[in-house]
Amino acid sequence: MTGQLAFDLPALVALKRSDFFVSPVNALALAALDGWRDWPQGKMVLVGPAGAGKTHLAHIWAGETGAALLPATAVAGADLPAFGARGALVVEDADRLAAQGDYAEAVHLLLKRSFGEIAAERPDWLSPASTAREIGALPALPERARSAFSTIAQVVERSLFGLRILAEPDWLRARSAYADFALAGFAK
Repeated sequence: MTGQLAFDLPALVALKRSDFFVSPVNALALAALDGWRDWPQGKMVLVGPAGAGKTHLAHIWAGETGAALLPATAVAGADLPAFGARGALVVEDADRLAAQGDYAEAVHLLLKRSFGEIAAERPDWLSPASTAREIGALPALPERARSAFSTIAQVVERSLFGLRILAEPDWLRARSAYADFALAGFAK
């Protein structure tokens, strides 16, 4: 026989710490996860190529901290301030939306997540009618967070109101801005 035998075996989903294979390539990511109490502003943006172990790490961290896991596709209908008030939250697969070419939805997710973080930390800064432009101009919001939020909002506005189809550079710009926003801080 010259060919390889193929078996139709069920896939095993194993997302516990004991299932995670630590290698020189991912050891730093695991160490950063373990140091979550020291994350700047209590936040981490984890990015990497498909198959790198981001989902596995997210599940490990959520299991050990009690964080809620929210798929990126569910953010549109989620009450993000309520999620934020409950404690830690993992938003999973924003990069997957972008990898599928749904850059507009991926960027919109970042805007919603940013809004949710402000609403959870400083609900007194917002009203139900607050617009992204108003939020991006809030004097109480530190400059770094204000600039990052405004960058994300501008990309979303070009997509929604400028009828512009977003591309990978738009996503990368918004994702970089979100990382800045997440690290800027604005807690009481």
